[in-house]
Amino acid sequence: MQKQNLIMKKYIFLMEIGIEELPPKKLRYIAENFKKFFNLELQNKHFKYRKITWFASPRRIAIKINKLEHNIHVFNKNNEINNFLFKKYKIKKNISLINNNKNVKTFLKKKEQYYIFKTLLFNIVKNILNNAQIFQLMRWGNNTFSFIRPIHTITLLINNKIIPGKILEINIDRKLHGHRFMGKKNIFLNHAKNYPKILFKQGVIVDFQYRKKIIENLVKKEAKNINGIIKLDKSMLEEITSLVEWPETLTGRFQKNFLKLPKEIIIQIIKKIQKCFPIYDKNKKLLSYFIIVVNIKSKNPNKIICGYEQIIHARLQDAEFFFQKDRKLKLIEYLPKLKKITFQTNLGNLYEKTNRIQYLSVWIAKIVNIDIQETKRAAILCKCDLVTDMVTEFPEIQGIIGMHYAKLDNETKKISLAQKEQYQPKFFNDNIPTTLISCAIAISDKIDTLTGMFILNKYPKKNNDPFSLRRIAIGILRIIIEKNLLLNLEKLIKKSINLHNKFCFSYSSDKIYKNILNFILNRYISLYKEKGYDVNVIKSVLSINSNYPANFHAKVQALSKFKQLNKTKQLININTRIVNLLKKTNENTSQNLQEIKFETPEEIQLAKHLIKIKKKIKQLLLVQKYQEILTELTTLQKPIETLFNNVIILTNNKKNRIHRLTLLKNIQLLFLNIADITLLK
Repeated sequence: MQKQNLIMKKYIFLMEIGIEELPPKKLRYIAENFKKFFNLELQNKHFKYRKITWFASPRRIAIKINKLEHNIHVFNKNNEINNFLFKKYKIKKNISLINNNKNVKTFLKKKEQYYIFKTLLFNIVKNILNNAQIFQLMRWGNNTFSFIRPIHTITLLINNKIIPGKILEINIDRKLHGHRFMGKKNIFLNHAKNYPKILFKQGVIVDFQYRKKIIENLVKKEAKNINGIIKLDKSMLEEITSLVEWPETLTGRFQKNFLKLPKEIIIQIIKKIQKCFPIYDKNKKLLSYFIIVVNIKSKNPNKIICGYEQIIHARLQDAEFFFQKDRKLKLIEYLPKLKKITFQTNLGNLYEKTNRIQYLSVWIAKIVNIDIQETKRAAILCKCDLVTDMVTEFPEIQGIIGMHYAKLDNETKKISLAQKEQYQPKFFNDNIPTTLISCAIAISDKIDTLTGMFILNKYPKKNNDPFSLRRIAIGILRIIIEKNLLLNLEKLIKKSINLHNKFCFSYSSDKIYKNILNFILNRYISLYKEKGYDVNVIKSVLSINSNYPANFHAKVQALSKFKQLNKTKQLININTRIVNLLKKTNENTSQNLQEIKFETPEEIQLAKHLIKIKKKIKQLLLVQKYQEILTELTTLQKPIETLFNNVIILTNNKKNRIHRLTLLKNIQLLFLNIADITLLK
């Protein structure tokens, strides 16, 4: 059959899922994953398109694809397209199967092409909605299926035509819902090209990025009207964007006398509890105003403002009352109350955890040369604020309120700051503690939690990490690395395990130690990949002793630069050859090079050069000059190549063979001071 070239028409495709209010902190994540799933499905089904766009508001997720096309061929009777055709058309005369040996392709009529086109799209949507396991799902009514939130409408349009059918027991329609208060309940979309303009007319800005920009501009303008400044918190801006479909801004205020409270408490109430923006003056001092973002253009905005002001006033009154009540005792006087709070079943109470943190912090203080008494005092106080009324009412300010109470008790600046900074870093890119005392407390707290969870067999399994132990491990590494602390992970873990002994009923300390060490070492890969380092560089350094994270960092940096050199490839090949030769024998290669009498000029020259640079490298290792060490090692390239070209290493003469292998072993050990460079391949 002669090959034809019938190209399908290009279409605009739209999918909108009308749904109950989606979780605001996950809205963007959900929408972007829908786009990701669509991309994968479209590629798998051999679709082509110019652009795919996602839309998201609290009550809808949408995907719009411009210039979507599919050149549909029938390749064999088992493929998905043929299954559709056999089922729909019962095999038509003009549909023949491909004869792969003759390389013949058969094209379909336009009617059949369009049927396949819409059926493939229907199945893509159905697969995504039925298998959205990446999200936390729920059920509603008497339904047997589940989804993120209850679905009200499903709209699938190809240009102006509906893709008919039913998904999750919802009939596909062209019906959309406008804004809950400002738009029509039912809108009928005639053509996919009219999305999202049709919603804008009904009070819905469905473009997430555009809506976010509007909010940002409105908030800045509102603050400027009262000579104020906004510190835009990106995560909060995203969350508020996810809460509204038609943003409007209003300004409220609270009594100035509340400004006597620690500003973090006020900000916590305004931002985290009421989802409003606090306002500052040009000196970054908090003002008694806040900006509200509402989801409606109100005819009576003062009523809305009054409602917010009443709630914030009541919360600030509570905070003031708890603050005054807490201050009847000094922070240290709360220490005995920690005995009543269980840290974790079978791991004792918070008082016992505090004692473990204190012991570890003092041990770290001795190593990194910081004030032992200040460190000890900071550690004793570090969990005291957890039993105050303020933290009981506002858990998010733990540590922060401890810092303020410590200041009011006239504790030193470093001790006070450690109360707050002990929890840092809280997330991947969060700041690490600023002072070494804070670092000691933070490391001790984190390793104590990590060790305890491993003892209880509650370490992460697959993607499940309920105690955020991966984040904790990365936090430990980041503090040690970024502060260049010469802490040994092996000793740190073992000390922590020993402090838990009274709570450990049946476990092998050695097994727990190895599990924790491997868990932390594996975090190196994710930490350094995020920083853009080559995985092979990371693994080559990890393959040797990596108990000192600060040294690990310096080695990774040095090896990354070394890898760019022209000589690197030859040195990797030489090292690989050395490793392979050493693997072939079990002979003793522990002799002193200076005591060996080598036979050939090549051996003598290499041995002399090796003895010379070994002395240099020994001094460079003391000051962690790994880049200079690698530079010295490159000078071995020529004498090693000369040796390989002119001397038989595995000679029959046992004495000479052992001497030559000893020479190679010494070269290998020099490189292993930094990494196993054979893994750089």
